Amino acid sequence: MTVNKMIRQKRILYETRGLYEESPVDEARNVIIPLDISSLALDELNNMCFHHSLRKDLPSISMNGLKAKIGRNSQGIDEEAAIYFSYGLEAVLETWDVWLKWRMNRLFDPKWQEENTKMISRIKNGLAIEEEKKQFYSECDKWNNEFISGAYKEDIKKLAFLFEYQFQEMQHSIYYTLALCEGKEFTFDEIDTKKLRVLANKEADEGAYMKQRVMYGDYSDNDNIYVDKWNMNTVLGKDIIIMPDRMRLLQTKDGKTDVFSIVLSFYNTYKENIPFEEQVHFDLLDGYIQYVKSKVKIGVDNSVVENYTVMEDKYRKK
Repeated sequence: MTVNKMIRQKRILYETRGLYEESPVDEARNVIIPLDISSLALDELNNMCFHHSLRKDLPSISMNGLKAKIGRNSQGIDEEAAIYFSYGLEAVLETWDVWLKWRMNRLFDPKWQEENTKMISRIKNGLAIEEEKKQFYSECDKWNNEFISGAYKEDIKKLAFLFEYQFQEMQHSIYYTLALCEGKEFTFDEIDTKKLRVLANKEADEGAYMKQRVMYGDYSDNDNIYVDKWNMNTVLGKDIIIMPDRMRLLQTKDGKTDVFSIVLSFYNTYKENIPFEEQVHFDLLDGYIQYVKSKVKIGVDNSVVENYTVMEDKYRKK
């Protein structure tokens, strides 16, 4: 399947799946207090726990709190419920660099593509013929090599689709700070179950280990089983609820609450305050920020006030 055809199919899938449908927020019942991030000092930002979720979850969280669970992106991966968060400003940016790579893999790895669901089922159930399996596994190997080598960074069409998808998701998501109790609700030596699983099987599946190393980036300690600050979680399997009075809803100085605006503000703060030689190396985040900034103007009320067209016209025509 060509990239152009894949992009057309994915566009239809993501436009019709209804992930971003939102319920009206009853402001009278929204008890999560807003927090202007421009009022926070760098030291404060570096010692906060940050959690993001879709805006459509705000009414439920306002009423019932944030509950430990296995999220929609963790189905089939995580085995125990938890609340995931980033610890500190730098960790938030690392989170989104990892997220962009994770999303790229989910979008273009044949094993995760929704259009391959039937084929994957046929292979699992022993119904696929040898030629079908050979072609499918060949496509998987081709993508794995592209991802591990970093060649995907040179594919303008894939990056454009990724950036468009991620921008839409960030526009429909919001950020919270969580008042968590260290030692009771989380620890810095919690086990990263994804690392544990991959490291335990490293010799048998070195490809999976290398893909995770790429995804986790140089700012992660890939050879131990413990969490990094960008990928913290509450105690696995523990029934934890963070009630609204222990949360704050982040907003920019001009009242924007969408995740892109928050991350952009954090990104600018980081670049302005951290000496260049001390900054971490991002694989995709720098390009993503610059790409979106060149394509859109974010207006009041978190709306796009300039036409947002990430995909170049020459790709749309094919």
